[in-house]
Amino acid sequence: MKNTKALSHIRQLCNLGVESHSVMPAVMQALHTLIPSSHNVFIWTTPQGQPVDRYCEVYSPVVQLAYAQNLAGMPDLAALARDGKPVGNMQHRAPEFYASPYYNEVHRPMRARRSLDAVVRTASGTQGVLVLHRDSDVAFTDAEAQELEGILPYLRNIWTLPSNHSSDVFAETAGHGTIICDGMGRVHCRSTSASQMLLMAQTQGVLSKPTAPADLPIELMTIVHRLVELRASDPLGSIPALQVRNRWGQFVFRAMWLDGMVDSAAPYGASDALVSISVWRQEPLAVSVVRGFQDSPLSPKQRDVALRLVVGRSAEEIVTELSISATTYKDHLRKIYEKLGISKRADLIRQLTQPALV
Repeated sequence: MKNTKALSHIRQLCNLGVESHSVMPAVMQALHTLIPSSHNVFIWTTPQGQPVDRYCEVYSPVVQLAYAQNLAGMPDLAALARDGKPVGNMQHRAPEFYASPYYNEVHRPMRARRSLDAVVRTASGTQGVLVLHRDSDVAFTDAEAQELEGILPYLRNIWTLPSNHSSDVFAETAGHGTIICDGMGRVHCRSTSASQMLLMAQTQGVLSKPTAPADLPIELMTIVHRLVELRASDPLGSIPALQVRNRWGQFVFRAMWLDGMVDSAAPYGASDALVSISVWRQEPLAVSVVRGFQDSPLSPKQRDVALRLVVGRSAEEIVTELSISATTYKDHLRKIYEKLGISKRADLIRQLTQPALV
C-alpha cells in the first residue's frame, strides 16, 4: 500500500518552484520515508546525459577522489542517462560488479551494496539520475521500483514549474559543521558536514578553492583576520561572519575563539590561538516549512494553505491558487489553528519555521 503521507510530502517539495539544487537535499531526505535506504544521491546531467554535478548524503574525500577516476566497473552514466530505463537500471547487478575496483573504491566506502535508480527526463532532455543506496544484502524489490517510478512526475516538476520568488527568503537549518584553524588560516580539523558544505559553497566560484588542503579559502581568511584584529579590543564579544549564496542556497560562516585560546598579547597568528568557524547552510523558507510538515497532523490540503500563509500569500491569492472558495479557505484555516494549538498567523510562522534537521 502506498505511503500517501510520504508521497504528499515529496509532491509538495517538488511543486515549490525552487531551484533544483536548493530543494534536492530535502527531497533526498524525504525519500527515506517512502523507500528505506542507507543514503541517496542525485547526479545532475546535461540534456545529453553528461554528469555535471552531484549531491550525496554521505560525504567522503576518498569517494570524491575515486569518482574522478575511470575505474573498472564504473557504469557509463551518460549512456544510462540518455538511453536507460526510467527506473531500475542498477537494480540487478552482475556478480562481477562486486569484485570491480569501482565497487571496492566507491561503493564499499559509501556502504552502498544495493542500488535503485531513476532517470529524470523532461521535454528538454535528461535532467539527472537519482540513486538510492542500501547497505544491505536485501535487494530493492520490484514494488519499490514501481514506487520510485510513481514519483517521477513530481520530480520533473522541479524543472518544469515556474520559479517561485518567495524562494529568495531563507531559513537556517539545524544541520551545521565546524572548522578549527589557527590565526593564520591553517586548518587543524573540520567536521564531515563542514567539508561537504564547503564543497557546496565553492560551486559557481562563490568561495575560492585554496591551493593547499590545509588552507582556508581566501574569503574565510577575511573573517579570521577580522577576529584577530579585534582580539585586543573585544576578544570574546565579536563574531565576524560571512554570508554567501549560490544555487545550493545560502551559507553563513561565523568565526570565534575557542575557550581558553585567546591571549591578546600573543603575536598575530600564534599557533596556540585556535579559531572555530561554524558553517550553516540556509535553505529557501518554503523548503524549510515543508520539511516541518513531515510529522505534522495537517492534511495535504491544510499543508498547502499553511505553506502559502507562511511565505506571505494573502487569503485572496490562496483561494485563487488552490481553486477553493473563501468558505473552504476559512475552514482549512480554523482546522490548522486547532490542530497546531495556535490562534494567529504569527504563531503559525513561528512554529513552521523552526530549524529542521538536514
